[in-house]
Amino acid sequence: MPHDITIRPAILEDAGIILTFIRDLAAYEKLSDQVQATEAEVVWLATTRDGFDHIRSKKGQPQQSNARRIF
Repeated sequence: MPHDITIRPAILEDAGIILTFIRDLAAYEKLSDQVQATEAEVVWLATTRDGFDHIRSKKGQPQQSNARRIF
């Protein structure tokens, strides 16, 4: 029995499920204690120009990056 799968870009309303994926992956890797993100932070990261650079910085300070945004 085939399953219908749709792949689409994430939208802001997906922030909760994205955070669930992050937490589930952390649990699988036995790193749940290191997840500090909130749903509001996922939305902020997805909607700000420097969001991706912010999470790459160890001190929370945006850094220059050539990385593409994923949202």
